Amino acid sequence: MKYCQESAKMHELGIAKTIVEIAIEESNHKIVKEIHLKLSKIDQIVADSLMFYFDIIKMDYQNLNEAELKIEYQPLIGKCIQCKTKYSIDDLFFLCPKCNNGLEIIEGQEMFIDKIIIYD
Repeated sequence: MKYCQESAKMHELGIAKTIVEIAIEESNHKIVKEIHLKLSKIDQIVADSLMFYFDIIKMDYQNLNEAELKIEYQPLIGKCIQCKTKYSIDDLFFLCPKCNNGLEIIEGQEMFIDKIIIYD
């Protein structure tokens, strides 16, 4: 699992470049079939734009020509700062449904490559 923290500060083009770099390094230049990327709902990354840039950049690398980028959004988990109850955050409304205090996000903020599938 490789994190894309540094490129999280950039737009989709920079993230796509980082994904390609990680895929080349992790695949040992073998032909890549799929790259599974996990995103946070609060990353504000436009999946279509990211896939568009990835499809352009991958064409410069023979072992990535057939690679498909699969994007999955991971659930956000929050914990109330007052009552300490944990909740799945389905919208971007960060108030505890139990006591109406603020929530701290404790899971689901990461952006990372979950797996890279290569051809045998």
